[in-house]
Amino acid sequence: AKSVVVGPWKRVLLNAKHGEIDLVLGLKKVPERELYLHYTDVPLLQNPVAIFVAKNKAFPFNRWEDLIGKKGNLNAGDRFGNEFDLFISQSLTTHRTKGLDANFKMLIRGRADYFITGLHTGKVFLSTSNLQGEISILPNSVLSGPIHFGFSRSSKCVVLVDDFNRELQRLMDDNVIDKIFEDNYKLWLEYKK
Repeated sequence: AKSVVVGPWKRVLLNAKHGEIDLVLGLKKVPERELYLHYTDVPLLQNPVAIFVAKNKAFPFNRWEDLIGKKGNLNAGDRFGNEFDLFISQSLTTHRTKGLDANFKMLIRGRADYFITGLHTGKVFLSTSNLQGEISILPNSVLSGPIHFGFSRSSKCVVLVDDFNRELQRLMDDNVIDKIFEDNYKLWLEYKK
């Protein structure tokens, strides 16, 4: 097996669609992607979706409707599941910006009231940037959804899905996945110091 960075997220998905890559790591189940990806049944982990705000610009958030009337930012290409994606398109004023750095800087400059992204993704980025002291995370998550692996339906490796699910379930049952995640998060923080 070989792990390769192939570029932006849209290119990753396009390459999976055309069978140029076998497996996509860490993605949410989205119906239109199921046309070309065979997701694992067993999720890798839960990924809470968080609301990031500029320091001292926190606001009460208990339900999605609390975002109405505020200016929000989303990372280009991010999806959050059908229900919240529909709520965004019908009820919120949002702008999609490419890259975590640009999104966080828009918060700091007051060009957005909030930025929605995965909690883990945002925390890791902030821990390695000079922006950490300028950003806060609201205490309540927007939602929490499972992160899966997706095998390209055009790949010969798609026949491995059942075996992959069994092994992934064993690793989950033995708490190996949680331990790997925590250990590597700590290593990442140490590496970036």
